[in-house]
Amino acid sequence: PRMATLKTRAAMIDELYARLGETLLTRTTAEWLDGFERAEIPAAPINSTADLLADPHLNDTGFFIAQDTPLGGMRF
Repeated sequence: PRMATLKTRAAMIDELYARLGETLLTRTTAEWLDGFERAEIPAAPINSTADLLADPHLNDTGFFIAQDTPLGGMRF
């Protein structure tokens, strides 16, 4: 009831985000996505740079091109 309306949620936004953060840590991303799909809730993972660089589809399509840079090292 304390968070039943937009107004009450907005007033308690810090607590709401803290509780959501704690709850989201209780399952893996795959488990959450499966549950959201079954409940017909649109959702998608947020990928890290490492996730993107390891993505088989992006690598198979040649999406990333490694280049030497004037700053030294490889950049993608």
